[in-house]
Amino acid sequence: MILNKNRWWFACLLGLMVAACNSKPSQENTNKPTQSADTNTHAVINDTVTEPTPAAENIDSTAHWTASILAGLPISESSALASFQTAAWNKYRTQADSNWAKYNRRQTTKMTKWADIELANVRSQTHKVFYPFSGPDFLNVNTFFPEVDTIVMIGLEPLGALPALAAMSPDSANKLYPRVEKSLYSVLSFSFFQTISMAKDLKTQELNGTLPLITLFMARRNQTVVQTRYVHISPEGELQEASDSANGGVRGTEIIYQNPNTQKKQVLYYYSVNLVDFKLKQNKTFLAYLDRLGTVTTYLKSASYLLHKGYFSTVANVILNHSQFVLQDDSGMPLRHFPASEWDGMFYGTYDKPIDMFARHYQPDLYKAYHPAADSTGQTPHVRKLPFGIGYDWRVNASNLMLFTKK
Repeated sequence: MILNKNRWWFACLLGLMVAACNSKPSQENTNKPTQSADTNTHAVINDTVTEPTPAAENIDSTAHWTASILAGLPISESSALASFQTAAWNKYRTQADSNWAKYNRRQTTKMTKWADIELANVRSQTHKVFYPFSGPDFLNVNTFFPEVDTIVMIGLEPLGALPALAAMSPDSANKLYPRVEKSLYSVLSFSFFQTISMAKDLKTQELNGTLPLITLFMARRNQTVVQTRYVHISPEGELQEASDSANGGVRGTEIIYQNPNTQKKQVLYYYSVNLVDFKLKQNKTFLAYLDRLGTVTTYLKSASYLLHKGYFSTVANVILNHSQFVLQDDSGMPLRHFPASEWDGMFYGTYDKPIDMFARHYQPDLYKAYHPAADSTGQTPHVRKLPFGIGYDWRVNASNLMLFTKK
């Protein structure tokens, strides 16, 4: 278990998360995100990258360059933001390269190899991934589903805006880099964000909302940020471009990004919406939008066991009704929601019990699923190894993932 003598501080950090999961989302920044036109080249290097100049001429590539600066990736000297590659930024870049190199060795390489095999069939049938309780975690969902057409992410954290680097003073810029480092510490160290920490880290003058981190992850995942804009969901559940005159409805962020290998443009939507029942049932606009999701693959990770609680039943029903596949750790949907008569299950890693702060969500039936009687060959065919750590019990050989396929 995590909660030993050397990790007491980790439990304290986790303990701050649960209360925030049911809190009201912060109000998003009302300034429009920076936009950039199409780009078509990108260097594909994991740990330290020289960002190429977009090939097309006369492009407003501010979003792409801003994401690169935030990610600690060098940009073209011809960029209007090239002057931000200062001594302070170079120091930040060196540390960022080191942090990402460690993360990629520990996580990305192993996750990619695993997913290429275990999720091959899921990927071939998945056009849209639904990721509730995501925060800004593009990093993990893109590792598992790198070529999916559409990702829909939902969290409590505000939309925010990309920092206006061109108008930022040197003093503000120097404050920006440590704020970014702090906001990434948990996900790069433990594979998940801490809700309470994000509420503070993503609500500063220099670093505002989820948009900066999502685009940062895109840059570090070697994706080109093509365009960002705010969108608006009409009361009928239809997606529209946001305008200052739009009344009611729900606002979100749309990010178009491009895979440099395939030149395929993909889209991510992030919405700051509280999914607890009494809030979601009042949000008729977003419910209408969820009704239009179509068939999805749902991804759940480090979800605070909220879907184990009766007062998150509305979004639980959305997941069950719309999902062809569900990929999750044990903090997602309880096993009882996936009866064998309706779902096929494959189990990866290990499950003994949740970490101590979530001990009340222990699942005896899940324990039995992970400890079945061996067959005549001595094998347990529905339980396979997981070569990386993920979720709250983030150590290798202590984590789990489950893949459910609707029959």
